[in-house]
Amino acid sequence: MVAVVIGPWLRRDRVFAAVMVVLGVGIMGAGAARIHAEQKKTEARLASLALPAEVKAALDANPDGRLYMQDMGAFEEDCYYEPDADVRARMTLVYSRAEELRWNRHDTMALTAMHIERFTGLPVVPYEELRARPGEHLFVLYHTGWDWTDQAFAEDGARVRPVGRTMGGDVAAVEFK
Repeated sequence: MVAVVIGPWLRRDRVFAAVMVVLGVGIMGAGAARIHAEQKKTEARLASLALPAEVKAALDANPDGRLYMQDMGAFEEDCYYEPDADVRARMTLVYSRAEELRWNRHDTMALTAMHIERFTGLPVVPYEELRARPGEHLFVLYHTGWDWTDQAFAEDGARVRPVGRTMGGDVAAVEFK
């Protein structure tokens, strides 16, 4: 309806040119605002990857020396953008087809993790193997719909000791019975 009403005005060259300039400036301004907002989100995300002192100290003191993650998306992003090369080298993806099927009714992430283990140099370990190792293991837990670790730890009677927060998740020292 608005187009029908302003149609005769837009047939005038000056009005049409003015409207096009206003639309162009509006589109460029909105685009610049979106770019700025995304830059701020990126800066915040990259800042969240740096390990807090208590988490770094726990990782350095841990005899296992690994930082385990079950969330594949976070693992891939964090392995690539983690600013500390030492921490990046210690990040390890954990998977379990049995646990994923048990708690999530699918094995999408486990199958992908098995392929990652086979075709890349990234550190990947089965949960069942890790569960059999003695001592504490540091995990970054995300508590998402794809994450089965909370349920598996409870079912296994694991002792879970909170350490801190980093990378958008909770860091916990987990010891299996």
